[in-house]
Amino acid sequence: MNSSISERIVFYRINHKNYQANFIGEYIKKERIKQGLKQELVCKGICSVSYYSRIENNKVNPSETYINKIFKKLNKPVPKCFKNEYDDESNKISKQFLDALEFRNQVQIEKVFGEVLNNDNLNKKLYEFIYKVYHKELFDIDKLLKYLYAEQNFMTNEELLLFLEYLGLYCIIKRDYIMASKYLKCAITLQNHMRIERPSLFYRYAYALSRLNQLHLSIVYSWKASEIYQRNHNLYYYVCTRALMAEGLAKFLPECSISIFHECLQISNCTNLQELEYRIKLLLAQTYKRLNNYEQSEKILKELSLQLFEDNSFNFNIHLELIDLYLKLNDYETARNYYDYIKKKDWQHPYRDFYLKYYHYSFNKPQSTNEIIKFYYTTIIPFFQNSFNQEMLVKSYLELATIYENNGYYQESLEQYKKAWEYLNRDRNINIV
Repeated sequence: MNSSISERIVFYRINHKNYQANFIGEYIKKERIKQGLKQELVCKGICSVSYYSRIENNKVNPSETYINKIFKKLNKPVPKCFKNEYDDESNKISKQFLDALEFRNQVQIEKVFGEVLNNDNLNKKLYEFIYKVYHKELFDIDKLLKYLYAEQNFMTNEELLLFLEYLGLYCIIKRDYIMASKYLKCAITLQNHMRIERPSLFYRYAYALSRLNQLHLSIVYSWKASEIYQRNHNLYYYVCTRALMAEGLAKFLPECSISIFHECLQISNCTNLQELEYRIKLLLAQTYKRLNNYEQSEKILKELSLQLFEDNSFNFNIHLELIDLYLKLNDYETARNYYDYIKKKDWQHPYRDFYLKYYHYSFNKPQSTNEIIKFYYTTIIPFFQNSFNQEMLVKSYLELATIYENNGYYQESLEQYKKAWEYLNRDRNINIV
């Protein structure tokens, strides 16, 4: 898939008010060929073959009467994007479904999704895609995604907006944050043109940006989302967006970040959002560690480590933070014990292999300088580049520079220092302590 296609479609719609007229012929031709019909058969009793051919080639704008008759011949309803009338019942069902997703009401989601599937005026494949992405049911989604991607031209603005947002969420789930940010930015452009605001779109865009280390923008969009969620009394996502904003602020204003995290913890305690509470505590522990408040960080992490969560990836992250904390405290024995512990556990984590290799190297550094340098070039540096972790990348360049320097390779050492300086010069808030 290519995000530039979606971008072109969105910008075309923004610049052409009657964009539907330029696609109706293409849609009719596509449908006729799919059904294996000749032009003569479709236009019989409606218009001449030459006029019909001009319709298919977008040479004329057919009247509503012609459009209705042609689609009747094709045994297909006229797609919503080619007519200006909207079915109130369909709009009501669509709104109910999206509201149920926003408020995480699983009973309502299932009930209204059944109504969606029984409504011929709604784009069923689109809502099926939304349903599957929301529930992370991605094992058989490729065929559906390809179909919808090819149908973007023929969606209404509302449908296209939803498709781009959930395509962005699909990319986030797949950890392709670059593509996610492109689709979500495209959706925000369309949303601005439509003069509406979907907080979920702002939140997902902010999340993708945070994973790309574009923290300033992430803070702006998470703040926008939190304002709307607060007005809508959606406490769950209000806390999510505030926590995401605090996560971004931790790099620039850690004290302010801690204050927001405590506010989020208060809300989650009062509203029984326990799952969120634990995740916020982990972020809070990371922020305390950034402030060198190792005592508070250790207290929170040890409290979390005593519980066994269903999410094994979360368990793994807690123990990674403990290993890193004790290495900072030069308590290598305790750090090694936690490393041995997670090595034995069958906890699934997207970066499990890397971190096991990384800490194995930390505790068992090879004697050969060439082996150490090779490990940095083949494992450590590529990982932190691909995960946009600039702090660890700078730290790795500095460590490699020191290794070169200690072994008399001064030119190579200087090159690594230059790379580190380039990142530090671009972002003065990088913490390499």
